[in-house]
Amino acid sequence: MAFEEGKGNRWMTGDSYVDTHVKAFADYIQCDPELAQELYFKHKVSEALDNEQKASIGRELSTLQIVSNNLDRAAKACKELSLYDDQLRNALRIQGLDLQQQIDDLNGTLKENTDFFKTSIAEETSGTGSDHKANAVAKFVAAVFLELDRPVSFGTKANDSGEPSTPFGRAVRDALVMFKVYRKPTTPHFRPEIAHWKRPAERAAKGCQKPN
Repeated sequence: MAFEEGKGNRWMTGDSYVDTHVKAFADYIQCDPELAQELYFKHKVSEALDNEQKASIGRELSTLQIVSNNLDRAAKACKELSLYDDQLRNALRIQGLDLQQQIDDLNGTLKENTDFFKTSIAEETSGTGSDHKANAVAKFVAAVFLELDRPVSFGTKANDSGEPSTPFGRAVRDALVMFKVYRKPTTPHFRPEIAHWKRPAERAAKGCQKPN
């Protein structure tokens, strides 16, 4: 097994590549890194957004919407120019710059991408205010436990309800740190905190229970 430079922080195991965070978790949980990577992909952990990422994308989308609105106004202003008022635009065309076309192309690409991310965030937040990334990590940990024939049980310490009392709960708590899953800051400009383990672990454990 060796670390591959330039491979996006991945480890090579035989003919397979394992994400460094997945490898760290596999070492911590004492399981085959390739098995952990397979389950990581299966549960689409890398595709889920944590609440801090969603907040960041939301801020960026707001700014890009302003840029798009300005490009709309710029395109309208260009179209309102008289056909006779085109000396500077002709000079730009000679240099390979079609101002109107490039404004339209840029704005079209911008609108397409912002629409995609708006839809993605809407899907991530539909039906629940929970942290999808934290839930995805908890389900991934549960899947690893099941493969290792370990109990997926939820519980908290009697003297501290914020601390897990089971190996599964502790694994979820520590996995959220390893995968750097953040919750949305309660105050603007404050450093985001790691998502709490409790609800994701409880949901994942309940999802593994067999119906009566």
